Amino acid sequence: MLRLSLCAALAATSGCLPDIDYGETDYLCLDGESCPDGFVCVEQRCVSAPSPTVRVPVAATSFLMGCDWEQAGCDGDAAPAHPVSLSAFSIDRTEVTRLDYALCIDGGVCDEPGDFDLETDPAAPVSGVDWSDADAYCAWAGGRLPTEAEWEFAARGSSGSIYPWGDDEPDCDLANFDACDDGRPTAVDLPAGDESPLGVHGLAGNVAEWVADWYAYDYYRVSPSVDPTGPDGGYQRVIRGGSFEDDAGDLRAWTRGSDEPDDRDFDTGFRCAY
Repeated sequence: MLRLSLCAALAATSGCLPDIDYGETDYLCLDGESCPDGFVCVEQRCVSAPSPTVRVPVAATSFLMGCDWEQAGCDGDAAPAHPVSLSAFSIDRTEVTRLDYALCIDGGVCDEPGDFDLETDPAAPVSGVDWSDADAYCAWAGGRLPTEAEWEFAARGSSGSIYPWGDDEPDCDLANFDACDDGRPTAVDLPAGDESPLGVHGLAGNVAEWVADWYAYDYYRVSPSVDPTGPDGGYQRVIRGGSFEDDAGDLRAWTRGSDEPDDRDFDTGFRCAY
């Protein structure tokens, strides 16, 4: 009764309709009208507002990108290891969530992915988006997709570790990958052990992530040493980080994946840089 009374009291000003159960609230928002404090309107439903996106600042820096040919698990397209200098930037602490992305859909900017599921776990990363979807969201959020070099530094810092958490092989306390039982994306801050030296979460497993660069197998042999942005063009865009479907080898911080930019894989999402 308390929630229904509150809803009735708010109805005149918030567009809140009583006695309708939508998720964890009793609120329905109408077009052009707002929700009570602490809620946002998504698809005419008032849902709990997402936490503000935390951006991790990164000062101008230099690091060794890629891997050496003789290192175990070093694929040919990730070699040779080469020094890279980066200008200052910031990057999302976590992957973009389904609820974050739903607000962009509701704003008329982002396209809804196939089988988009906001109900099951709104805190899970959005997936099934193509490169243009990810690019459009980041622009709407006031940012951009990170470059491949920015993404890798966020994952490794200056330590040069194999994985975001260090050199220990992955387990299910460190990452959500194919050895774990979930078989699906989990909330963006789980498991807790996957934090990188910079305090960035989810850079190994859960969902793989689009980055800004075009892909070329031999790019590291000719990459500029200052703020590399990838080849001028190509047929595929780079994907980083591995996913809940991938094995431990795909979770290495230097491992490079790629896909055609209009593909919408259900295990691929993204995060933004600024």
